[in-house]
Amino acid sequence: MSMNEADEAVGSPSWTPTTKRMVAVGLVVFGVFIAYLARNAIGIVAFAAVLAFLLAPLVKVLHQRARLPRPLALLSTYFLLFLGFVVIGTVVTIGVINSINEIDPPEAIEQLRANALDVLDAVENVTLFGYQFDLSEVVNPLRDSLESAGDDDGVAATTGDDGPVTVRFDRDGFLLFFGSALSSLRTVGGIVAAALISAVVTLLIALYMNLDSPKFHRAFHRYLPDEYRGDMARLGAEVTSIWRGYLYGQLLNSLVTGILVWIALSVVGLPGAFLLGVIMALLNMIPTFGPIIAAIPGVLSAFALGSTRFDMSNIAFALVVLAIYLAVVQLQANVMAPFITGRSVRMSPASILVGLIVGVQVAGIIGAVLVVPVMATGKTLVRYAVAKLADRDPFEAEPLSEESDSLTPTA
Repeated sequence: MSMNEADEAVGSPSWTPTTKRMVAVGLVVFGVFIAYLARNAIGIVAFAAVLAFLLAPLVKVLHQRARLPRPLALLSTYFLLFLGFVVIGTVVTIGVINSINEIDPPEAIEQLRANALDVLDAVENVTLFGYQFDLSEVVNPLRDSLESAGDDDGVAATTGDDGPVTVRFDRDGFLLFFGSALSSLRTVGGIVAAALISAVVTLLIALYMNLDSPKFHRAFHRYLPDEYRGDMARLGAEVTSIWRGYLYGQLLNSLVTGILVWIALSVVGLPGAFLLGVIMALLNMIPTFGPIIAAIPGVLSAFALGSTRFDMSNIAFALVVLAIYLAVVQLQANVMAPFITGRSVRMSPASILVGLIVGVQVAGIIGAVLVVPVMATGKTLVRYAVAKLADRDPFEAEPLSEESDSLTPTA
């Protein structure tokens, strides 16, 4: 018998336990190193993976129930996605443009500055319980900053007898204005081009992820030991439930919250209510801090522009708008989020805050949006590992504790 025939008869020799451990550690280190090299692409890959995950049920329905070939089901799904983006994007763009016209940003900023100066003048000397407090040391620097912010170097405006305004530029003002305009155009053009390229790349990655997902599943299960396939199937079902429940729930929750803000601010007569509703819908995807950040432009707009429907001071109207934001946020956190998201994610507020800090540092906005399901997935895997180490059933029902677990990670 030749040596080749002997090798074929014996088969590939098994690795020793030490070799297996060394190779396993080496693969982990290599994976971490590859992830470090690809750190700048984490955001795009993560967004593409989320998009592919959200579209997978529709692909499955078109493939299995509509009897479409899988490639045709994929193309139909992404065509519907593109069509939805075009229709919804057009509606949102028109609404945002109309809102910006209602607000008139330059006039709103100037009015905000003037109102802030009036407030500073009013609080420079405050009398409280018969005692007078001089706050000029605090007020004066703020007043100087606001007054200097309104100065336009190199630009002068005069009004003629007939009413039209004539704007005159000196040499420095001319160079400053047109230099800034050209720089802004280059910046905007670069941002738009980068956004379009990122969108196309993201869609292609998501498309190929959906296309190759059956191969990934088959390869994963092929290398699993037979005795662990049941555990992995149940773990996969739990993780899928976490991500599907959270992502779909957050999308619906954010949409409803944005619509409520739009309707409420329109009722009280705040200009640009549609734009503020869009801002709330987008930022509400970020747990905890998103709704807080979204409320800031609304309150500032109310303070600057006032109400077109009610006769009240701008300060009072800003307080009314703040109360509206608080009411909507509490409604979505305590009523809508538990009803929509359910118990797919149960994380304590403290762990969510820590996770937000880490998520933003690792992957920016994408990390902030996905930190809750990532942490919930990690919690599920750790619970499984600990149960196996303790020789317990990893799938036994976990007792629910409303005191320690939060069902509303967005609040």
